[in-house]
Amino acid sequence: MQAANDTLTMNDRTEVQREIDQLKDEIDRIANTTEFNTKKLLDGTASALSSSDKLQTRVIVRDGLRVTDSFGQKRAGGGNYKIEITATPGDAQVQKSDILKLKHGSTTGGSVSSITIDPVSGITSLSESGLKAGSYTLNVSQVDEKSVFISDRDKTWLAGTYQQNTANGSGLLEIAETIAIKLTSFGGPNASLAFEVTGVSTATDEITVKIISQEYQTDGTWQRVSLEGVTLKTNGSDQDADLVIGNLALNRNAFHLSDRDHFSIGDKFLLNITSETYDGDDALQLRGGNYNMEWTFDDGVMDNQTDRDLNFFQLDSSTGELREAKITFSSTTLSESVTTQNFVAGPNLTGVSGDGWIASMNYTLEAKLPTGPVDASASVQYAYSQKGETGWVSAAISNVDEFHNASMLFEIVGIDGNQVKLAVSMWYGEFDSEMCWHNGIQTVTLNAGATTATGAIGDLGDHGGYDITLGSADKLTVGDKFIVDSSRAAFFINDIQLTLSSRFRDAETGVEDASDYMNFTWVGTFDEPDKWNMYYFTMDESSGQVYDHRIGFFGTNDAVDQTVTWQTGDKAGAAIQVGDQTGSLAELSTRLYDIDKFWDSSGNFLLQDPKTVTLIQGDGRRASITLYSTDTVEDVRDKLNHAIAAGLGQGAYVTGAEWDRFVSYVTEGDAGGLEAVGGTFVIRSLIAGDNGKISFIGDEPLINALSLTTIQDATENRFQVDVLDAHTGAYVAKDVNIAGNLLVGAVHKNVDVVFDPNAGIRASYDAAAKNWDLQADTQAYTTYVHLSDNTQVFQIGANEKQDLSAAIGRMDTLALGVNNIIVTDRTSAGRAITKIDNAIMRVSSQRSSLGAIQNRIEHTINNLNVASENLTSSESRIRDADVVQETISFTRWNILSQAGTAMLAQANQQTRAVLQLMGA
Repeated sequence: MQAANDTLTMNDRTEVQREIDQLKDEIDRIANTTEFNTKKLLDGTASALSSSDKLQTRVIVRDGLRVTDSFGQKRAGGGNYKIEITATPGDAQVQKSDILKLKHGSTTGGSVSSITIDPVSGITSLSESGLKAGSYTLNVSQVDEKSVFISDRDKTWLAGTYQQNTANGSGLLEIAETIAIKLTSFGGPNASLAFEVTGVSTATDEITVKIISQEYQTDGTWQRVSLEGVTLKTNGSDQDADLVIGNLALNRNAFHLSDRDHFSIGDKFLLNITSETYDGDDALQLRGGNYNMEWTFDDGVMDNQTDRDLNFFQLDSSTGELREAKITFSSTTLSESVTTQNFVAGPNLTGVSGDGWIASMNYTLEAKLPTGPVDASASVQYAYSQKGETGWVSAAISNVDEFHNASMLFEIVGIDGNQVKLAVSMWYGEFDSEMCWHNGIQTVTLNAGATTATGAIGDLGDHGGYDITLGSADKLTVGDKFIVDSSRAAFFINDIQLTLSSRFRDAETGVEDASDYMNFTWVGTFDEPDKWNMYYFTMDESSGQVYDHRIGFFGTNDAVDQTVTWQTGDKAGAAIQVGDQTGSLAELSTRLYDIDKFWDSSGNFLLQDPKTVTLIQGDGRRASITLYSTDTVEDVRDKLNHAIAAGLGQGAYVTGAEWDRFVSYVTEGDAGGLEAVGGTFVIRSLIAGDNGKISFIGDEPLINALSLTTIQDATENRFQVDVLDAHTGAYVAKDVNIAGNLLVGAVHKNVDVVFDPNAGIRASYDAAAKNWDLQADTQAYTTYVHLSDNTQVFQIGANEKQDLSAAIGRMDTLALGVNNIIVTDRTSAGRAITKIDNAIMRVSSQRSSLGAIQNRIEHTINNLNVASENLTSSESRIRDADVVQETISFTRWNILSQAGTAMLAQANQQTRAVLQLMGA
């Protein structure tokens, strides 16, 4: 109730939520551990034993299953039940964040509005600081051969000047991208040099300068050098002494400074120097407008870097502001970035074109006329394992008859024991036609640790079976991928076999590593002007990124053996856009540090220390992300996507390729729809109804920075459910209509069933609507439930079946309906009050049921006590003597006996007396 009041902050509610979570854990602990004589009492097994065929199907037993018919006959209930579910999809919740704008402008060097990275270059992440507004590219290249010309060995650029007095003419130096500033020896370091005029001498035609150097040796070693009071001649005057700055030795006479009257104290100019380059060296070139900076390093020095800094100077020519700029990057192996260049056409294969090329590769398209039959073949060309496994999959053909050309992408979407479910995308071609796309993604099931013969896939008809061998299940992970390529057999001498070869170029040696990975076979010849297309997949085996390629070509009708080769060329490894963007919308590459919402009114940055945000789903599942000061908008988007897909389990309903669709960041708003507002996160749940609602908890200022609001309310899925006896097919319940995924009392009056909230619903991303499209499956969703009565029976009568049954229902948080209590917002906290009331009523109901059983047993005990007393009384009457009566009787008979004895004694005495007289 406290949490339902807005007097509490988010932090207060978070602490209340933690206490509630602990109480829920305690309820579950009590429900799962309370027992008597090894029997669990509160987990539902004291009423019935249950199981189901799916993890999502959970059985809640409220009471026993024992049945008494109208004639008083008793029997144990239970059985196996088939539940068929047909869905009418509802709506899933969609939330939108506050509009995120840039806080920082040119006073801090300009804000990054976008960064794009070509991953093939080897750069994996990139950030900047101190750059002037403008567009920059960071090129990555490798030197193919040792340089011949001096201008390609040690280069010097004038990187900017600041001149305060132009009355006598503009220009401080007479150079621009030349070797005007000569090194005294080649092989020096890379350097960015800042010169500031501190004095001007009219007598000696000299200027005095302060010099700061950011210097990089070719082995990556960096140092900062400062010099004061250095003199340089103006007016082209000669001076012999070299100017030594750190490891640099510059020829003073090569500065070509303007006349003395061009200079004023405070004038500045920058020079950038690039070291000599050798075969195989790595070169990093920063280009932006008239600004050039190049670093050259020994081969491999900049490979596998983490947050490596490249420091240099920039100069604002209008204000004289000297910036100490920095590029920070992480990398794998730096390599030349490439784009498609023209090929050299041949006499018979003409007009070759294509897209989707992988960088740093040569391609060869070879046409052959086989002299004899060529066997069909199939093999795994690429495999991506998240566990780093190798050789975990192989493929061969199982049907060679008219085998088709095909390129198939397999992705693991589910693992159940040894059963592995894979989604398959495919390009395939008939033997007499070009490649075409199979419409839709199919699924196949293979056996882990064994070879599985698969039949034809898609439109391949009766041909194209494969034998695919997977490694053991412990080697596999959902999201692993592999590509199988197959080629048709060539039976006739006029068949044409086309082989596409790709060869990676070694950066140091230039040697091409040949690797044929695609063979296609067509019947007949190619006639102009018809254009043929070959489509196929390739994959980066280290990251799992899939490339979708196309080759288009024309062929003459007299094709013979021929090879066409083309090569890819340079392009930027990364591009940076920097400007005074204060107040403009944040981009994907914008750091949270530069966004206004992540600063409070006192000027404190909310993420000065890392902070954790927890996502709680309506069904009780939760996941957490941690935000750092260096995170970008793209980082936040990716973290949220993974938290919802993996942590909350919603990724199980779609393929791994759609795991990035739960959260998007809108850079430019659409005309309408969910992404109408730019500068916002759109957070989409995929589960309709309350089960899929997502709440966010964490530090209140941080949650307020996101300021999430619901733009699409969740509505429950509706289901029509049939319950059948699994063995006879007889209906137990038919056409039961429910909202939500809780089936109450249909299988048995004392049994509720919770099933998959998206049962009978398939989900896919609708790119046009920018939302999940929930559609009912054409076939009913089926799940099975097994029930076995476990009611406790007490014999309370003297005769058979004079008994009493007692059962205790399931009492954990799921059964009580409190497993998903959330109090982190006022609405959810208010709803929690009702849930807790219902749980109390359910507990009270169970206690009253047990109380009634106790009363019945106590009454039975009382009745038995009365019967026992009456029985004892009866036995006493039968078996026990009347003590008083018997005492009287005993006394009477004792008196009579004594009287008789006395009389006899008296009679005997008279006779003795007579005898005595006579004898006397």
